[in-house]
Amino acid sequence: MLERPRGQRGDWPTFDKLQHVTFAFLLTLSTQYALSDKLGVSTGRSAPFAAGAGVSVGLGKELYDWRISSTGRFDGRDLVADLVGVALATVVILF
Repeated sequence: MLERPRGQRGDWPTFDKLQHVTFAFLLTLSTQYALSDKLGVSTGRSAPFAAGAGVSVGLGKELYDWRISSTGRFDGRDLVADLVGVALATVVILF
């Protein structure tokens, strides 16, 4: 069931969300670095793959939480935090 964790209605900027933003940001940057600097892929071609990696891992983690883990919850706010991290990294990559 897709539901908000109990007791967390008003506390959007939590440490957990900061962890999601940070991990997605670093994963996206490191994927782009590996593709462009180590494998010679251009920035224009590596940026979408790096962003896709960040989004895929975040979505995969939420699907795992929902279907396999003991929490049984898909937290859309975690996914939004992941997307913020990917977006910030993409801005850094492209500028």
